[in-house]
Amino acid sequence: MLFDEIQAKIWGLSASAGAFPYTYISFKIDEKFKAIFAEDYLVGYTQGIAFFLWEDYTLEEYRDYIIQSKEYLLMTDSCQQEQFLHQQIIKNSEQNAFVQWKHNQMYIALGFALNVIKSAGSHYKEVEMQDITKFGQVLKIHNAVLREIILC
Repeated sequence: MLFDEIQAKIWGLSASAGAFPYTYISFKIDEKFKAIFAEDYLVGYTQGIAFFLWEDYTLEEYRDYIIQSKEYLLMTDSCQQEQFLHQQIIKNSEQNAFVQWKHNQMYIALGFALNVIKSAGSHYKEVEMQDITKFGQVLKIHNAVLREIILC
């Protein structure tokens, strides 16, 4: 299944095994969605992948992300690790920088997903923002904001 390949790619190429600031789910295009959209909007698509940002992702989770990052784990000197951890936290501790970092991480995963879809030769569509709001009537995760959807 395409979603399994996407998930393997995201996990395999992620910079860290720590807590991600986003999540993603696959969903089938069923009657709930067909009731919301014009008939021709969903023609040719059978499934989708929705990307969400966690609203409650904390600096402590970010710290975990850094500590479990490949870059951090490759360092053999504990002083070097502490310095790296401190630099990363300082760099993204300001609210705007932290929000931008979370978005960047999600868009990296979205890029991996698009790569898998294109490599498989699958037909896809990136959903426009005004339509993401409509999908949000059905796709909900507690403490997460729906940001991107790919139909395939």
